[in-house]
Amino acid sequence: MALIVDLSEYQKDSAINWAKLKAEVDFVIIRVQYGSLKQDTEYKNHVANAKKYGVPFMSYAFGHFVSQNDAVQEATDFFNRADKASKGYI
Repeated sequence: MALIVDLSEYQKDSAINWAKLKAEVDFVIIRVQYGSLKQDTEYKNHVANAKKYGVPFMSYAFGHFVSQNDAVQEATDFFNRADKASKGYI
């Protein structure tokens, strides 16, 4: 069974021991945004350290859309903001 950790701005990057995390998890999922207007403030920091320490990661968006057009815009923003080294998108 894979051990997966969900990271967002609620888990401050400066508080994470990335070397220990790498030894304990299979990969992490990192939040990119909450709706289109709220980008996760720790996303770039989490991605940089995941890359630095060799922790595989996927990117996710927390949907907050209110219409089909809004959902399309959120998805577009998500794919534009997500790091291309991401192993997948959620």
